[in-house]
Amino acid sequence: MRNAGGEIIGLHIRYASGAKAAEAGSRLGLFLPADLPKIGTLAICEGVTDTAAALDLGQEAVGRPSCNCGASILAVLARGRDVVIVGDNDPPGRHGAESLASCLVGRCSTVRILYPPEGIKDLRQWRRSGLTAVEFREALRAASVCELRVLAARFGQVKKERQDER
Repeated sequence: MRNAGGEIIGLHIRYASGAKAAEAGSRLGLFLPADLPKIGTLAICEGVTDTAAALDLGQEAVGRPSCNCGASILAVLARGRDVVIVGDNDPPGRHGAESLASCLVGRCSTVRILYPPEGIKDLRQWRRSGLTAVEFREALRAASVCELRVLAARFGQVKKERQDER
């Protein structure tokens, strides 16, 4: 795990059995390649295996440790970039992707959200089902752009509304 500056702040372990653990003293951060370019579209994935799948498909990618972590680090790391949040295709994954999008809109050039097709849980499973690099790039480009509209409510309260557009 790394912080926004790329420093190693934790070590996560995944055993052959599928069990996960963290080295004592590890802190949560991002799954972040040491040589991540600072330009181009950045895929933001949920978990290390989805991040590895995105990198395997030739896409610049970082990963969060779960669908609810890492927003503050990503707000720094992704500032000014085009990002595509690759969410898991389940209720927590969708909620986490939309929550992250609301944090990144206005800080990034564009924010998009992409989910795997129906019946596929996450990017790792999508890759294992035969997703190619060309198909993944096309899906990233076709993902819905997120906007954040600030609306004045009747009693002077401010509400945020996320709107998808193609």
